[in-house]
Amino acid sequence: MKFGKLQLNLHKNIYVFEIFLLVLVFSGCVSNRLEMPDAKYFSWFSTDNELYAYFPVQKNFNIVKSLSGLFIKDLSDKDSNKILTRTNALYLSCGNISKQDKSFQMIATGHYPVLFLKMALKEKCGWKKNQSFYTHNSGVKLKIINSSAIMLSNIDINKISEANNNNFSMKLSDKIGFVIKSPDSILSKLLGKIQFPVSTLLGTIQDF
Repeated sequence: MKFGKLQLNLHKNIYVFEIFLLVLVFSGCVSNRLEMPDAKYFSWFSTDNELYAYFPVQKNFNIVKSLSGLFIKDLSDKDSNKILTRTNALYLSCGNISKQDKSFQMIATGHYPVLFLKMALKEKCGWKKNQSFYTHNSGVKLKIINSSAIMLSNIDINKISEANNNNFSMKLSDKIGFVIKSPDSILSKLLGKIQFPVSTLLGTIQDF
């Protein structure tokens, strides 16, 4: 049930993955350098978010590729492989999911040459430059941190910031991990009126 709930919320915001993948298709393909997971990125997210998730792409290649195939139409295996070989990890945070809040914040890390990304973020692809970031026709914002990290969000992109000092912490491993803070309303929807003294719901997903 945990996996199903996580999958449901990702489905609501899945268009961010579509936009992110389409951008990278234009960036070509290189061999990606593996990196150690860096939990500091969670501290950049807004402090009132409820769901946090970590996707180590290279260690869960088949799962991530399956997700991209399910939700992105006409994505060839060739383009999928180009994208995934560039990406090491996805750090995701969503708003008040118990109240159907569809806001999300994401940081993707990997190898993204800034010059090639700027070439891909053109108006003909639905992007418009706004000062230090780009806005897609769908409302998703993208900001290039550097050639190793990218921010994406469907709310104010500047709300992703080192200055947030979010004290959320998650143990990172080679498994996909997620944490839901204050999961009472979610558990009640799944299990009925049964009361559980649970302050945090967490779990992992891995490829067998």
